[in-house]
Amino acid sequence: MCVRCAIDMASAAQEELDEKLLEAVSKGDSHAVQQLLHLGANKEVVDWRRGRPLHIACQDGNVACLRVLLEAGVNVHAANKCGPSPLHMVCKASQADCVRALLTAGANIEARDHGGRTPLRIATETGSEACVRVLLDAGANKEAADNGGVTPLHIACEYGHGDCAHTLVASGANIDARARYGWSPLLYACQYDSAACVRILLDAGANIEAATESRDTPLLLACEYGRIDCVHALLEAGANIEARSLHGGLTPLHKASTSSNVACVRALLEAGANTEASDYEGATPLHTA
Repeated sequence: MCVRCAIDMASAAQEELDEKLLEAVSKGDSHAVQQLLHLGANKEVVDWRRGRPLHIACQDGNVACLRVLLEAGVNVHAANKCGPSPLHMVCKASQADCVRALLTAGANIEARDHGGRTPLRIATETGSEACVRVLLDAGANKEAADNGGVTPLHIACEYGHGDCAHTLVASGANIDARARYGWSPLLYACQYDSAACVRILLDAGANIEAATESRDTPLLLACEYGRIDCVHALLEAGANIEARSLHGGLTPLHKASTSSNVACVRALLEAGANTEASDYEGATPLHTA
């Protein structure tokens, strides 16, 4: 047999092994994965759609295949073509056991994807309190902000994941952290109608008057968007019912009236809001209703 033929046959045999390895990981067959690695399959082979065997195991949250691959010495830091690391992937899959396995193998707990998001940020966004807790216990930076200055606590409030917000607050996360344009977690909670997160933050002592760069307070935002449960929580906690926005000098009652949020108007009136308060153009809430 010529040398070229022998090389071609060896190459074909290797490709077949590698394809079978990718298939075995995709099927979650950890026994087959172990056998194929023993036979010489390339543990770092790349599938153009899903990446390396480790990426596939992480995306699927398959802890059995993941452990076999880790024992074989795969690169735990290898990111896929879109930027997420294996640790990001298992956080997105909400697999706390996989998170533990990767951390034990030395995965970078502060790895960043293209948006500057850490694994803790991804776990919070997904709403996996178990992964959040594992990462915090391992020393993850709870204040790590993405490229827009958004922290994990902001994200918990945006997505309404009260359990994640509670865990982050209990771990000492900054309840008054500021993202772009001065947005605090409390402002996020009001914007996205997460009354549970509003109460968690207020109980922890969050600044109830923390405003955006446009001087919109949490109560102004809640009234503008008709977040009645948030309005009730803020009023009960003593929010300034006569706060003014930077643009127009609008009060919460102006905001609620302009947006035709009847429930919010009623709550503000019952709390004693000034019905004659004028904006910077002299208009009262009745004028703007």
